Amino acid sequence: MSSTTPRPNGGGRRGDGGRSEASARLGGIVRRYGPVVALDGADLVVRPAEVHAVLGENGAGKSTLLGVLGGMLRPD
Repeated sequence: MSSTTPRPNGGGRRGDGGRSEASARLGGIVRRYGPVVALDGADLVVRPAEVHAVLGENGAGKSTLLGVLGGMLRPD
């Protein structure tokens, strides 16, 4: 494989075995709305050239997670 071929393990394009530096990283995120826990220890790592989908049922915390990632919401 050349150094520009994507790795099958989801790693970066640098030939580093999938340990390329993250573009975004959230760890242990907790967010509550009153008594409702929207996020309880959520983690997310996004590396360059990766595509992600956030899936879940209504009320699962998808919008809250992306709001924290985008800086619109603060974690507790």
